[in-house]
Amino acid sequence: MGLTKSRLVISVIVLTVLSPGICPQTRPDVREIIKLVSNAYKDVNSYHVEGTLFIKWDLPEDHKLTLELPLVMDGVRPAKFRSEITHPQFGSLVVSDGITTWSYETPTKHYTKKPATDNDASLSLTAEYKNKKVKKKTVDLDIGTASGNMIADYENLGQLVRTATLVRQESLLIKGRSADCFVIELEWKRGPETFGVKIAPKTLLWIDRVTHLVLRDSTTTTMEIDRKSVSLTYDEHYDLIKLNEPVSAALFVFTPPEGAKEVQNLGTPEN
Repeated sequence: MGLTKSRLVISVIVLTVLSPGICPQTRPDVREIIKLVSNAYKDVNSYHVEGTLFIKWDLPEDHKLTLELPLVMDGVRPAKFRSEITHPQFGSLVVSDGITTWSYETPTKHYTKKPATDNDASLSLTAEYKNKKVKKKTVDLDIGTASGNMIADYENLGQLVRTATLVRQESLLIKGRSADCFVIELEWKRGPETFGVKIAPKTLLWIDRVTHLVLRDSTTTTMEIDRKSVSLTYDEHYDLIKLNEPVSAALFVFTPPEGAKEVQNLGTPEN
C-alpha cells in the first residue's frame, strides 16, 4: 500500500510538471513584470542606494576605456534627489531640491544651475582617443537617459519605453547573497541628443523576482561621431538599497566648492 501510494504521488508530480493543462509552464509576461516594478516603487517615499558604476567606451581607432566608479544615490518623494560619482577625473554630482537642479563636474569645477525638469539630471563624462590626423580627440558624452530620480524613473517605466522584452532569467550575486532576477531589455520612446546627435540607447534591467526592485541597470548607446562608431555602456550595480528610511535634507542642497564656476552647459567648448 505504501509503495502504491508513493507511485501515485510520483505520478501526480510528473503530470503536474509535464501537463500544460494542470500547471502551465508559461513564459512570464514582460508587461506584468513592468507593472510589478512600477507598483514596487509607488510605495517608496525615500531611498538610499550605494553601488558601483561600470563604464565602458568603445571608441574609434580601437581605443577602449573601462572605468569602475563608486556611486551613491539618495532621493525623497516627490522630486528631491542626489546622484554622486566620486572620482578625481570623472567625478560628478547632480542635486535637486525639486525646484532647482545643480550639476557639477569634479575635474573642471564647473557647475550648472537650472530649474528642475522631468529630464535634467543626466551625467556628462569626457573621453579622449587618438586619431591619425589629430593627436588627441575629445568626445563629450551625455550618458544619462533618465531623470536621475530613481522613484520617478522606475515607477513610470511603462510610460517611458517603446518596447520591452524578457531576454532571460538569472541570478545576481550581491555581497554574498544570491538574488533571482528577470532580465528585460528596454527600448526608450525618445533617445536624448548630445550636441545635435540623436542617440538610441537600449537598457537591460535586472529585476528581483521577489521584491521587484531593480538591482542592476545597464544602458548601451551607439552613435556616429566623425563618421566613426562610438558606443558607451553605462552599467549600475546596486549593492545596498535602503527604502523609506530618513534621509537628511542637507543632501539636496548644493553649495559650490571653493573655486567652482557656474556655466551655461557642462562639457561644451565655450566652457
